[in-house]
Amino acid sequence: KESSIKSIKFPIHLESICENAFSDCNNLHSVEFHFDCELKTIGKYAFANSSIEILSIPNHVNLIDEYAFSSCNNLKRVDIGINSELQTIGDYAFDESSIESISIPIHLKSIGNYSFNDCENLSQVEIPTKSELQMIGKYAFINTSIESFYIPSHLKEIGKCAFNDCSKLQKIEVSMNSQLQVIGKSAF
Repeated sequence: KESSIKSIKFPIHLESICENAFSDCNNLHSVEFHFDCELKTIGKYAFANSSIEILSIPNHVNLIDEYAFSSCNNLKRVDIGINSELQTIGDYAFDESSIESISIPIHLKSIGNYSFNDCENLSQVEIPTKSELQMIGKYAFINTSIESFYIPSHLKEIGKCAFNDCSKLQKIEVSMNSQLQVIGKSAF
């Protein structure tokens, strides 16, 4: 499908962006949400292959589904507020995007398989000390430029090859009261 949409501003009462809603919108550069938007779900492939450059995730979003921002080659920055209700970043959610850094919100529980796969410009992942993160899926950060990574206390599993091919990764910091139980095959 061909679309000429260049920008969109979403209203306050929007609750869901469904599967493929804006996928392949090659001209879509700007997505803006009302500051108190009620959006809860960003569906599968919702913005995949679009030209979004900067994205601010509304605080009430609890799910970024599979492939939601996959292959967004111009996406450099994703802002997620400190009061975010985000709990799940789905499989392949940001894979092959140009994202450079991301702050993981406190209530996030799961980073899915291949979520940041081949995000070659991703060099910084900020995780708060009180993070509720429990699982990092397989191949989640493969082939990124991450230099250091903090393992929060609630993290129980790091999936297979999660940080494989991260040639710049030099430091892993593990919480003193870590609940880590599984480090998958070839994780690092």
